[in-house]
Amino acid sequence: MNKCKFFSGALFFIFVVVMGIMTNEINAAAGGLSFGVRGGYDTDSKQILIGGQSELGKFLEIARFSPSVDYGFGQDMTTFAFNGDVHVFLTPPGASATLYGGAGPTFFVFKPKGGNSDSEIGLTLSGGIKFGAAKSRVYNLEGRFGFDKMPDLRILLGVYF
Repeated sequence: MNKCKFFSGALFFIFVVVMGIMTNEINAAAGGLSFGVRGGYDTDSKQILIGGQSELGKFLEIARFSPSVDYGFGQDMTTFAFNGDVHVFLTPPGASATLYGGAGPTFFVFKPKGGNSDSEIGLTLSGGIKFGAAKSRVYNLEGRFGFDKMPDLRILLGVYF
């Protein structure tokens, strides 16, 4: 097994567990847990992205801890982004969609083809819209904006199960 992939997977697992414990207000009985998949495009590195997303519970009545992971490939490089976002939700009266915005730390790992892997930690802002299109499915369209050495713009479309 590739050491970089194993190390990245282990870091992601630890990251999700620690952030889940930090929220400490997970409300599974009220539907506070949701998981999904997503895909998208990184405009900076011109990579295709696939990944997973989750919402691990409410706190402060309007916010949720929303960790995610994205794997990017293409342009002779692979990337992993481990995101620890907190999203704040706003549903306009009478609307069937919910707007959200948030921020959080990102642990970013990149490996050029034939080169050594490297990593960075930075801040990412996110914003998007959630909408239902089927009985038990909620979709989201999200933009992620990075600072410093994080990817400039990532656009992702996802579905929660």
